[in-house]
Amino acid sequence: MAKKKGRTKSEPRWYIAVAFVPAMLLVGILVYLLSIPPAPVSPTTQTSTGERIEAPDFKLKVITPEGLTDREFTFSSTRGSVVFLDFAFSWCPHCNNMAPIIKRLYQEYSQKGVVFVTVMGSSGSSPSASASFLSRHGVSWTALYDERMSVFSLYGVTGTPTYFVIDSDGRIVTKLIGEQPYDTLKSAIEQALRG
Repeated sequence: MAKKKGRTKSEPRWYIAVAFVPAMLLVGILVYLLSIPPAPVSPTTQTSTGERIEAPDFKLKVITPEGLTDREFTFSSTRGSVVFLDFAFSWCPHCNNMAPIIKRLYQEYSQKGVVFVTVMGSSGSSPSASASFLSRHGVSWTALYDERMSVFSLYGVTGTPTYFVIDSDGRIVTKLIGEQPYDTLKSAIEQALRG
């Protein structure tokens, strides 16, 4: 038997490996990008101005420092009161930095009839992590868990923390994004209380 001249079967293997490297890198990058939660917005102030639009109604399950409950909260039940609506993630450093300021606002303005509602996002978080956030910061007002991120989407929240101040007619007076000074948030609440 005569040997065949030319390439052996083992020679083209490195061509196959080289061809798969870019494909594997692309898949890895896509998996990474799809698995990371949205980044919190850097501390900035963005205030909505102009015509006041109605705050969209929603229904979410209540979460407490002990965990997720079966109780549901409907946002329209706050109609007739000024509302401070806070969107946060348990892992967000800016949300953690702002928690003492929100608690101070709650202590001052809940006595004046302002309703405080915190919506905890589920992206990159879990009910237990959100409950731990509430416990760590002594949140005693209404907190909700947005399991499908539907309310974040409904309100156009793309970074955290995001705050909405809503007047007693259910219209958005102010939207603020990022870490805020106490006086800025206080002023927004005062504006809504004045009507």
